[in-house]
Amino acid sequence: MWSHTRKCGSHALHAESDPKLAKLNRDNVSGAATYHNYNRKRCDDRCIDMIIKDELPFGHVEKEGFQAFCKELEPQWPGVNRNDWKLHKRIINFCTITSHKGEEIGRVLELCLQQWEITEVFTITVDNASANDLAVAYMMRRLRGYKTLIFGGQFLHLSANANVPLDVITRWNSTYLMLEAALKYETVFGRMAEEDSQFQAYFEETNKNGKSRVGAPSNGDWRNAQAFCLFLKKFYEATVKLSAWKKIIANILFVEMITLQTEIDKAMNAEDEVLKRVATSMKTKFNKY
Repeated sequence: MWSHTRKCGSHALHAESDPKLAKLNRDNVSGAATYHNYNRKRCDDRCIDMIIKDELPFGHVEKEGFQAFCKELEPQWPGVNRNDWKLHKRIINFCTITSHKGEEIGRVLELCLQQWEITEVFTITVDNASANDLAVAYMMRRLRGYKTLIFGGQFLHLSANANVPLDVITRWNSTYLMLEAALKYETVFGRMAEEDSQFQAYFEETNKNGKSRVGAPSNGDWRNAQAFCLFLKKFYEATVKLSAWKKIIANILFVEMITLQTEIDKAMNAEDEVLKRVATSMKTKFNKY
């Protein structure tokens, strides 16, 4: 019965408001009052628009203050919850790209969408190749022509420029990239440690030996990260130079190797015990290679 009640068009949950009760709309303040009829789907759609446009978390609709506010505005609206958001992932096609020109890539994408009769696209995810920028620009023009461009194309092409990559323990340059990116989010990690229950619970978990994880980063950890970034930056720059196989010659290799050796020796004599211990370990591997 509960399932039927939620779908029954004649139930009070879906009933229209009394048309005799005129409500003053904002767009006709200077004129006569007009009738405003309750419509659940319209309320749901407006809530979804708010979540997307204002970039709010899905759980925002479950907060006590928001629910109380909505009940005051429209008591008949039951509201929504985060379980109402249904995210879907579907691979509909694999396409062969015969040309790496931007507009050719865009045409292949457009043809794929046409075959599936898809005319509304929210976001296109590509890598940072310049040809992909042209492909997205082509799709934006086509979608604008279809009059289905969502939010004016504001979210059609998004680039994440500051992701936090994972560390590869055998590559010093990856450690630098991880720390260099994480330092940009020092304030964010601090807020998460104070307010995010899931983030806090992660550090309370234990492994099969009953040992818990190291806690969230402390101020001392961030200062160590800054020191390591300055130290490891030399290794990252050397990796970039030595990876350019078309330009590398013996004298460049020699200069870079001597520079790295000098940096490691300096770190081995640093006051920071952690940095000193890591540098000593690195020197052993450096001498081996």
